[in-house]
Amino acid sequence: MKKTLLLVSLIVFCGWGCTMFASWKSIPPPGGCDSCHTQAISANWQLAYAPVTLTDETGKYSWQTPAAVMPGDSSPLEQQKVTEERCFRCHKGPDKAHAERQGRYHH
Repeated sequence: MKKTLLLVSLIVFCGWGCTMFASWKSIPPPGGCDSCHTQAISANWQLAYAPVTLTDETGKYSWQTPAAVMPGDSSPLEQQKVTEERCFRCHKGPDKAHAERQGRYHH
């Protein structure tokens, strides 16, 4: 009887006590994340979460802009290495023109 009561109370706690389990959705709707990622906690409280925005007191980005996390332009030599070399996926070997580039796969 005690085990059954403990199990039922645990299910009730997880089902109603923690609203974070039901607030997660994988793809946000077109209206925005807060319309989908909002859960009512009680009669006059709601839980909503959104990605953080790091700004200074004026509302502008303080130090990190979306363009700052993008990698810089690669040099023409690096672009040439990527565009002129064929892609060898998994264990497919190179053709005769690229036989000297054949390596060993240690897996």
